[in-house]
Amino acid sequence: MRSIVVIAALVGLAACQPPTQPTSTDTAPTPEEPTLPTPFSADEIRAGWTEGLQLTILQTSPQGSEKQRWTVVEWSEEGCAIEYAVLDADGSISGEPMVQQATWNELRDHALFPSDRATRIETTRETPMGAFGGWLYETTDPVSGGVSRYFFAHDLAGAPLWVENAVNGEVVATMEQIARSDLQIDGLD
Repeated sequence: MRSIVVIAALVGLAACQPPTQPTSTDTAPTPEEPTLPTPFSADEIRAGWTEGLQLTILQTSPQGSEKQRWTVVEWSEEGCAIEYAVLDADGSISGEPMVQQATWNELRDHALFPSDRATRIETTRETPMGAFGGWLYETTDPVSGGVSRYFFAHDLAGAPLWVENAVNGEVVATMEQIARSDLQIDGLD
């Protein structure tokens, strides 16, 4: 499964993938397939994903848009527990949040992309949280021809800031971080 997290990720981004994460159109690499370098090491994710970190995610699909809040509710040297909650229009939690455990290696491995059907370039992307330099990964599913794009900011270890899934050139799902508790950005909800 893909995240997005580095969790489609993250994430959806898999063990740490929220219940409504956009489904990646590409397939995960097999253990023997060569992969591109991951955007972050497990140690970098461990250092950046401290207990209490919150991400606000906007996901869109043909069914509509949905805001989610991902919160690191437990942290250890081995991994973390992430609570995934759907938010109402007023920002209140809707329904029952889901908590999933993941090791730091599992979170890192959500961003393993097979080198024979993926590319990685360094670029800058404008986001609701500002402009960030980072890596853009693009993968192609060998069966469907679907394309998935993942943008990871250099300074924000973990889940991609932006994910887009397209089939036959048409975008079918997106995921974007719109706020993070470790950033102070004026004007964000």
